[in-house]
Amino acid sequence: MTGYALASANRLMHFVENMLVYAFASILNSLNLPLIVVEIPAESRDPANPKRFNLDIRQPSVKKWEISYREGRDFV
Repeated sequence: MTGYALASANRLMHFVENMLVYAFASILNSLNLPLIVVEIPAESRDPANPKRFNLDIRQPSVKKWEISYREGRDFV
């Protein structure tokens, strides 16, 4: 694959992942559940487990995930 194809595939997969997590977080918020979506920092992730997000209990000390654009090669 060319570099352009790899970059495009990664951007598309990040977009889909972000939209799904954003929708899920919006549903949690609209139901007034005490849960929020948090992003696991890249340096704290297990390389054998591609999990990027986690649920946590809503607390002032826990920073909820906010959607943002970033470049990266998490997928391909």
